[in-house]
Parts: sequence; C-alpha cells; structure tokens
Amino acid sequence: MFLNDMTSTLQGIQRKLGSPVALFAEREIASRGNTPPPLYKFQRSGVRRSDGAGSIPFRTSKEKKETGSEGIVANLITGLARSNRDLFLDHPSMNQIREKKPRHFILVADFIGSGKRAYRYLEAAWRTPSIVSWMSYGLVRFLVVTYSATEEGEELLQSHRCSPSVNSIFGCPRLSLLPTNQRNELVKLCEKYSPPPSASFTALGYHNTGSLISFAHGMPNNAPLVLHVKSKEWEPIFRSRSTRNVTITDGRTAKEKIESMAFNFADKRFIESICVSNSDLKKYSNILVLVALKRPPRSVRIVSARTGLPIKAVYSIIFRAKNEQLLTEDLRLTDAGHREIGHFRRKKRYISTLAQGDDSYYYPTMLRSPIDAFR
Repeated sequence: MFLNDMTSTLQGIQRKLGSPVALFAEREIASRGNTPPPLYKFQRSGVRRSDGAGSIPFRTSKEKKETGSEGIVANLITGLARSNRDLFLDHPSMNQIREKKPRHFILVADFIGSGKRAYRYLEAAWRTPSIVSWMSYGLVRFLVVTYSATEEGEELLQSHRCSPSVNSIFGCPRLSLLPTNQRNELVKLCEKYSPPPSASFTALGYHNTGSLISFAHGMPNNAPLVLHVKSKEWEPIFRSRSTRNVTITDGRTAKEKIESMAFNFADKRFIESICVSNSDLKKYSNILVLVALKRPPRSVRIVSARTGLPIKAVYSIIFRAKNEQLLTEDLRLTDAGHREIGHFRRKKRYISTLAQGDDSYYYPTMLRSPIDAFR
C-alpha cells in the first residue's frame, strides 16, 4: 500500500507539472555543528559554481550499520527513475541537472514527525549556491512528498526559506486527537511503563509527538515508547521499532474499516447507525467527515487522521459539503450540517434476514389462531 500510494502520487505530481523532476530521499544530514554542509560541493573562491555527484541516498556508520526508512524510499525513487529516466532523476549530479533541467526538486519521505530531519535536508540544499541562484530566478521550486505528516512538521518545513509545498497522502493519527477520557487513560499508561524521559524523548516518543502510525518497514520514533521499547514490566508490540514479527491480516471491508475509525471520535448512536445502515460507502464517508468536524481542531489533515480517509478524498467531501451549505469556510458545521448528522443518527434501517431452522412447515405467528390448531 505504501509503495503503490507513493508511486502513484509522485507520478501524478510529475504529470501535473509537465516537466522532469529531481527526486531525493529524506535522510539524516551529518554535520559537526548545527549547520548542515551543502548538498553539492562548490568552489569557495571566484565563481561559486556547484559541481559534483548527487547526494548519497543513505549512509551507515562503522558502528551502526542499519538502513532506515530512507532505504525503502531510495528504492522507490530508483524504480521511478528506471521507468522513465527523462522524467524522474534519481539523486542527480549537477551535470545531470544542467542537462535535464528539472524545474522541481522533490524531497520524498515516508513520515514527517517533528520535521527537523527534512528541514536540515532542505537547509543543505539551500546552502548550495547554484540551487539558490536558480531559485532566485524562479527556475526551481521545492516540494516535499510524504505518506503522512503531523501538522507541526508541515508548518516547520513550510517556514523554511525555500518555501516548499508539502504534499501528504494521509493525516497522522495521534494520541492528542482521541477523546479526552480515552487520551488521558492512554497517556497515563505510557508514562507508567515508559523508560525515563530524555531531552528529546518523552513517554509519547520523539518530541512528545504520540503518533499512531506504522509501516511494513518499521515504526517512526515519534510513536509512544511503550509500542517499541522494552522495560522490566512491559513487552512492546513493535520491539526496536520493527514490524517484521507482527502479523497483521486486515480482511475487513471498507465499511468495517470506517466503522472502526468512528470509534475514535464518534458517539455510540452514530456508530450503531453505521452498523445497521444500508447506505453506500460514499455516504458513510460524507457523514463521517462531518462528525469529525464537530469538535476542534478542524483541518483537512486532522479529519484525514481521525477518519483514515485520504487527504484528497477529504478535500473533495469538504468541497461538496461547503457547496451544500453544510460547512462554513472555517470548517464549522452549519445548522443544516447538524441536522444532516442528526438525521443519520436517528435513521436505523434494519436488515431483514431469513429465519434459520429445520424443514418444518412455516406458519405465521401474528393474527392467527394458536399454534395447536395447526397440529
């Protein structure tokens, strides 16, 4: 799902842009101080012309020879480049950039949590004189494409001097988006069984994010520590952030998936109405988005995180809801929107089923003589 969604998204972006794109896998940029080194080498004196090969997709140290999610993303980029080397440039060298003339540099990531790692990568690109020169002439723009991201991470990236456009497929589900009582209970559990906090990590993960997302290739460090850190009294599900030993078989229908997501924020009567309703999946999704907007925070990405619907689908539903005057411009429910939810909650269409039994004769049980009369 991750690879398919990311591939189709990147292909769609390239088709919309209509020109070659340079793809880079987000990774940690090593540096001695707070400022990362330039992404490309350049002459320090005279004309500061950037030159040399493209950045390495991922690197390992002598002490820690592990490949993180950047390896999966780098492989994804390589696959796209092999499909069409004129349209997708895989970590191109400066010579390739000058030859192919891509107008967009795309930083690709699986997940943006705090956004600090991606921000440092953008800063490394910004410290390359040729790239800054091209941007000043309007020849190059930066984009960030990620499967999921927190709002804080997106805001940090958008604050960078290169003003990148951030494209997410799904909003990030987090503990902070759960109902108050449920959230408080889970936070207490995390704090009880997590190891002592550090400067960067709390019981809710890196920078106190509390993300509730995992991938087939691993779990981000922004997740609560009880999910991936072992303690004396606790055995995590995803030990060392590995998902390899966890077998997940999701044979649920689309309706059942929406129903399970509704438990995170909807009331009991609404969930019961979903269980017994014969409405189609489109109507489920429409009503679910309205319910997700009943309480703050209200944004497209938050709704995606609450409902599990793609951001693109949420945009479409909100657009139609505004046209139907069910939502205001600031995504608050109108009186008509509240009535629409109330109508759905009151409406229960029970599904009739044939009675199961033996081969004995059927007889009506209403408005008839007692059963003994038929024997």
